[in-house]
Amino acid sequence: MHLIRKLSIFVGAALLAAAALSRAGAEDIRIESAVVTPIEHVELPALAAGQLVKVAVADGTVVRKGDLIAEIDQTEAQLAAHKAQAALAIAKAEAVNDNRALATAKAAEVAKAELKRAVEAGEKYSKSISQTELDRLRLSAEQHGLEHQEAIHDLEIARLNVEVKVIEVEMARRALERHILRSPIDGIVVEIKRRPGEWVEPGMTVTRIISMDPLRVEGFLDTRRLSRARVGMPVKFVPAFDDPKPTVYVGKLSFVSPEANPVNGQVRVAAMFENGGRVLQPGLHGELTIIVSEEK
Repeated sequence: MHLIRKLSIFVGAALLAAAALSRAGAEDIRIESAVVTPIEHVELPALAAGQLVKVAVADGTVVRKGDLIAEIDQTEAQLAAHKAQAALAIAKAEAVNDNRALATAKAAEVAKAELKRAVEAGEKYSKSISQTELDRLRLSAEQHGLEHQEAIHDLEIARLNVEVKVIEVEMARRALERHILRSPIDGIVVEIKRRPGEWVEPGMTVTRIISMDPLRVEGFLDTRRLSRARVGMPVKFVPAFDDPKPTVYVGKLSFVSPEANPVNGQVRVAAMFENGGRVLQPGLHGELTIIVSEEK
């Protein structure tokens, strides 16, 4: 009897311990120090050398992808584009001008006919034409034939030259486009680094643009809790505002790093949050909670 009572107490304690472990396993994971970061961040560079003649935005300007940001002086690039177009027009005219080929073909035909008549006359009437005259006619026919072949060759080169000029026009057009800077993303201009009148070189940052919606919240998680965090889990983020009732943002866990810091044993995790009202701002700190208790 005494043994049965001890066994019951042991089983009961084991069940309580298992329940406690189960509840512990279902506890949400809290990361107290998380930070809001932009998903897209662009330092828009100049793509051509020249004087900055226009900056079409200011700090805080909301831009869409493709919106005009700035212009670099295009004078020389426009002249180069016009020159390339004119050169293409000349090349096309030369490529369709087959007058020389037609003239040399006709001359070669006449020279061959003249040689043929001379040969026939010499065969019919002995000594009616000298060998010297026959040699001259043969040479003339060959020369006219070569001139025709050269004219055909020049015409083919002219047609190939059109393709070269087409490429040069496209290169000039692209060079001209590099003088116009457009936003590569939807976002907000947060910094103007170059002003109108300044000289810029390729690679110099003109403006800095960040995307505000959606945003990412990043934090670090101890590897001992890593097994309970999976991409796709619901999360919530509470900014560290002074407001006694701060807004709670709901999102999903979007990234769990496969690498752990060898010093502190932590891994980086990130969650995605919609920010249509643009209340969240990159750089804000707060608490990120991974909702484990809702997982079944």
